[in-house]
Amino acid sequence: NMHSEYAENLPKWQRYRDAVAGEDAVKDRGEAYLPKKSIKQSAEEYNAYVKRAMYFNAAGRTKEGLTGLLDRVPPSLTFPEAMREIIDDVTMDGISLAEMIRQAEDDTITVGRAGILVDYPPTDADGPQTLAEYERAGGRPYATYYHAEAITNWEERRVGNRKLTTRVV
Repeated sequence: NMHSEYAENLPKWQRYRDAVAGEDAVKDRGEAYLPKKSIKQSAEEYNAYVKRAMYFNAAGRTKEGLTGLLDRVPPSLTFPEAMREIIDDVTMDGISLAEMIRQAEDDTITVGRAGILVDYPPTDADGPQTLAEYERAGGRPYATYYHAEAITNWEERRVGNRKLTTRVV
């Protein structure tokens, strides 16, 4: 099942990503952005037309400018020293929290959203059963980054005075 907002936004996100990516991405989409001039236009004429087409990448330059403004000063992270390992490798495969923040900035500027899931690796039935046991065994949380296009469905519920996301697919 696909959330209605996802279905509505998916074609827009593709256009935004193509616009930011630049001329090659726009030309690679062919008739989606560069329709044939006429039904009679041959493939050879159309290919020559696409080759001559020029694309001024204002969207890409704007995104670069905005991310440059955001990154002018590195993110200020305040955390207990015991969290240093997590901050320096939040994904458990070499990506720091600062790098993940930059990726989220980029996607938020480009398509308006992104997702980060924080979780603990699963354990088997014989493994640690409580958080304290898990941490004593060397377990720690990690984060996974998701582009907007990867989050196809979600549910939100009102709990008290707050709207909470209760399911993400």
